Order: sequence, then C-alpha cells, then structure tokens
Amino acid sequence: METVALHGARLGVARMCRALAVPRATYYRHLEAKAPPPRPTPPRPLTVDERRGVLEVLHEPRFADQAPAEVYARLLDENRYVCSERPSTGFLPRTPRSKSGAISWPTRPYRPRRPPPPGSTHRRRRRPTSRRLTKLEPPLSHSR
Repeated sequence: METVALHGARLGVARMCRALAVPRATYYRHLEAKAPPPRPTPPRPLTVDERRGVLEVLHEPRFADQAPAEVYARLLDENRYVCSERPSTGFLPRTPRSKSGAISWPTRPYRPRRPPPPGSTHRRRRRPTSRRLTKLEPPLSHSR
C-alpha cells in the first residue's frame, strides 16, 4: 500500500495496483480506514481498589479453573457479593493471566504424518470426490 501511495501520483494508481496485483478497491479502502470509535465508559465504573479486590477473589486457588460466572454464583451461595458478573468478565482479559479471560488448555503439538516403512506397498486410500447414489431412469415420452 505504501508503494502505491508513494509512486501512484507519478505513475498512476491503477497502473501501480495492477503491477503489484493489488485490487484498486483495496487500496482506496486502505486510505479511508478509520480507527474504531472509543468504547463508552460505564456510568458507574469500578474503582481501582474494587477491581483489585475482584481480581484477588478471581485468582484464589479454589477458583483457578472456573469461569467468572461460576465464581459469581458460588460467591452468591456463600452470601458474599463482590461485584456483578459483567464487570468481572469485562476486565479479566486485560490482566496478564490470559488473553481471552479463560484458562487456555494446552494444545496438542503438531506431529507430521509418519511415512510408511520402506518396502511396504501401503498407500493411502483415496476418497471419492462424488458418488452417484441412484441411477436415474430416462424421462417418459409423452407421445401416444
């Protein structure tokens, strides 16, 4: 995009986009890209101390593997109210615990497929791309 913007005035935007295999619409859309509007602040946000208290509760060992909604329900069962469920979910992703706010499960490591042993005639079975399920009869003629 920078190349088109830099040389487009001299050589022509259409010619530059064609040479770089970039659609012109993409170039002009890139020029008009706007930052998303700022999110509105809630009318009664939690103070820094309240947020710290909620994070301390969420990071207790007994809540280590539970979602904020489960923690909220358990605390209500204990007659303990820290904050509503929504704020605890809202600011959790901004903490260094995780990006999504949930506990991330370890992913399976990538293991490439093992090649067949040397000398074997094993071949992977090919899957058919399409199947003819029924044999259609030719249409009946309407002549009498």
